[in-house]
Amino acid sequence: MKALSLLLLAVLGTVAPAETTKLTISVSDPSGRQLVANVVFDGDRVFEFGPEISAAPLAVFDLSSPAWTDTETGKRITLDQARAWASNSKAGAESSLSRVTDPDQRAFVQSLLTPEFVVSKSGDGVTLKSRFLNYTASAPLTLNGDLKKRLLVYDTLNAYRKAMAPRQLPPFTQLEVSRLLAENEIYPGLLVMELTTPNGTVRVSTSYEVSSLTEEELTRLTSLKALQP
Repeated sequence: MKALSLLLLAVLGTVAPAETTKLTISVSDPSGRQLVANVVFDGDRVFEFGPEISAAPLAVFDLSSPAWTDTETGKRITLDQARAWASNSKAGAESSLSRVTDPDQRAFVQSLLTPEFVVSKSGDGVTLKSRFLNYTASAPLTLNGDLKKRLLVYDTLNAYRKAMAPRQLPPFTQLEVSRLLAENEIYPGLLVMELTTPNGTVRVSTSYEVSSLTEEELTRLTSLKALQP
């Protein structure tokens, strides 16, 4: 966490407005469903949409603050607030670990709170390995330096947002994965996550594609920006 904080401080000082870029994220879950999100980077703001940009954004991220606003509730959360929430949640989870009698379950929960990966080169990408979680990053994207910086800030904010909204998993694994990928200069077009469970391995594939917005999408984005405070 400290290493990520120092990296973010360096990045935040150099993030500047740049061209508008769309990142399309497609997630294939174990049931075979495919979930699609479009993330639009527009200067120091990022708009997260569902499958279509024609609909309202799910959230708006301010990379300069940094913070994000949930468009459904209108609630704005800063990075400092998110870090405080995560710290309190981690302390609560760690205090309850003493009541977990199964050693494997206890080790799994601990790995989510303090993730540690062994990093190795794998073809044109890298592999991050731990006892329960493995990530294989491949098919690297060609990104300019500015987009790399903005992507790291967005990834950091989004890790906290996903943890705080659905309350599914702690943010620390995504934060560590993002840090290690950025540290190794790998921005994958494909990221495969494998989770080892007592019932077998769960595999989730996520693909990333960078493109420019269509004229229609740019017009829609301009209209949305006019409504933003």
